Amino acid sequence: MNEWLGLEGRTILVTGFKNKTSVAWHVGRKLRKVGAKVVWPVRAPERTAALDKLAPGDPVRICAAGRQESIDALAAGLEKDGIVLDGLLHSIARANCTPAEDGGPRPFHATRRKDFLQALDVSCFSLMALSNALSKRFSPGASGVTVSISTTRMASENYGYMAPIKA
Repeated sequence: MNEWLGLEGRTILVTGFKNKTSVAWHVGRKLRKVGAKVVWPVRAPERTAALDKLAPGDPVRICAAGRQESIDALAAGLEKDGIVLDGLLHSIARANCTPAEDGGPRPFHATRRKDFLQALDVSCFSLMALSNALSKRFSPGASGVTVSISTTRMASENYGYMAPIKA
């Protein structure tokens, strides 16, 4: 019997899976290892195939965290299936990459307002939107956790305008 954080048999919604290098995947994998049941919402249908290989049998749902109707559909689907959540891991970070035809990557100070606000909505506000929409699916005492990557080397060059957003 594994009693790490008392998560054995608990159901946790783990957001933010992109691939097997995602923070969400590593946390979800550890949760599975200690006996938790993981529900994986993914942004796009093509990500379900990767999860089916990595976590066979785990429920996978489509949810675009920047669209309230998608979040509401996730909540309705969980209710329909009788899934009660003991926790929520919010590990979402989403920013527009500037396409080459639009001048390619910009320096931090040249971030477009619309890109910053969209990243803020998806990467931050989605925690509140998910928590509110899923409130009836949480068991008494359920918890929510949000994570980000934090390193001084990454923030200045690679993390760009996501650094203040996730901070």
